[in-house]
Amino acid sequence: LTHLLVRHWTVAALMTSALCFACAGCVLYKLLRLDVSHESAVRGVVILCLTPGSFFFAAPMSESLFLLCCVSCVYLARTGRFLPGCLMGAAAAFTRSLGVTLMVPLLTELIAYAVRRALPVKTIVSRCACLCLIPLGFGAYVYINYCVAGDPFQFLIYQSEHWNQQLGLFFHTASYQTEYAISAARENTANLLGLWLPNLLSQVCSLGLMIYGARKLRASYTAWYIVYFVIAIGTTWLLSAPRYLMAFFPGAIVLSHLTERKGWRSMLLPALFGLWALYFFVFLLRWQ
Repeated sequence: LTHLLVRHWTVAALMTSALCFACAGCVLYKLLRLDVSHESAVRGVVILCLTPGSFFFAAPMSESLFLLCCVSCVYLARTGRFLPGCLMGAAAAFTRSLGVTLMVPLLTELIAYAVRRALPVKTIVSRCACLCLIPLGFGAYVYINYCVAGDPFQFLIYQSEHWNQQLGLFFHTASYQTEYAISAARENTANLLGLWLPNLLSQVCSLGLMIYGARKLRASYTAWYIVYFVIAIGTTWLLSAPRYLMAFFPGAIVLSHLTERKGWRSMLLPALFGLWALYFFVFLLRWQ
């Protein structure tokens, strides 16, 4: 659609990513304001922008669109607009297969809401039916695979043949990446700094943050994180852990809580910016 206005595919893709990220930031602010003050909500958006690897949100890739769909899905569902929320969840699942995991936070919120408010059975049934729209978004992507390649799961074949990626166990990922990091420290500093170290740090720090923030976050976000992390990090021959995990916006919410104290804020925000600048520099050098 953007290409209809700007007759250049790369420029159209860059404009689309920029617009989607700007909208995602606005919706994230509105979502955060449901639980925290204006200052904390703004800080959460700032932290998302400072997350190492956030420059991928400006790239002609699916990150910004996926983030916008995920944030909108959760925000709409939490503000009582369950059907539009599930439609945005379907769009997220159509954009990236990990979008299917949005069923977890929405189902958790639905159960909690039904227990607290004693929702009528008819409302519960209708909202459960709406949840089925999310996997239908992934079904649409599978159908496109069938139309283009004749195989509904052709994307899995491409991932396996070209990237050696299949579903695996997330702790196995940490194991082999640690081995490669140790080997690269002796033989290839570029791969250590550009590939294995960022992957390992993003996994360990993400886990640590969610363990710390489990008591502060909504239960639906924590449940979503467990499923999201297991699937995303369980990918064999994982090269893009920072990119996958930065699109999981509850991480920015935890960091926002962590920086409520001025001392933590004065240390953490400059550290985040330093890591962002280092990772961007490595990216510009075209290291792995």
